[in-house]
Amino acid sequence: MFEKIEGINKVIRLGLPTPKTVFVKDLSEQNNEVNNFLMGKESVMVRSEHPEKSTHCPRILKASPYEAREFIKKLNSDGYTAILQEHVPLNNEYSGNILILNNSFIIEAIRGGPVSKLNRDGLLHEHLRISKNGELITHHGESVIPMKEITKIINKVDNESLKNHIIEFSKGPDWFYYWHAREDKTSYKLE
Repeated sequence: MFEKIEGINKVIRLGLPTPKTVFVKDLSEQNNEVNNFLMGKESVMVRSEHPEKSTHCPRILKASPYEAREFIKKLNSDGYTAILQEHVPLNNEYSGNILILNNSFIIEAIRGGPVSKLNRDGLLHEHLRISKNGELITHHGESVIPMKEITKIINKVDNESLKNHIIEFSKGPDWFYYWHAREDKTSYKLE
């Protein structure tokens, strides 16, 4: 099961801003698609997912087209599907997760990025819970995300199909992306 890939596809289907993406299961069969994607680019990101594990998969956050192609070959030979994406500079202002519940949203964020520092390393600068009508219920830590931007984030993901999902996001000086959505089967305990 490809949870990460399904989560990226969910974000794409909902029209949320996300980097342009190509999933490469077999480079030899998808050579033209990959060539078209790489054409004219100085650098790209390559993430990956294996059908038996979706976390701690190999990745290169900035690769030349040649490096990307070689890395994709290696990933495919090891049973991974490559997630080829346009390069996003690591100049994040903040990164985080938003959990959508029935009556509220829980946001956890860090200054900078990538969001893996929150998800893999446990770094946390801000934790807050906001009701569906926009009232602040709890706040812990620093104020990393301005309230006006929190409202924008919430408005984009307040969708019935995302209830009980965690959506990863990051903001840079001139970009904002949602990375993927994943269902959290334990979230009902937080209601």
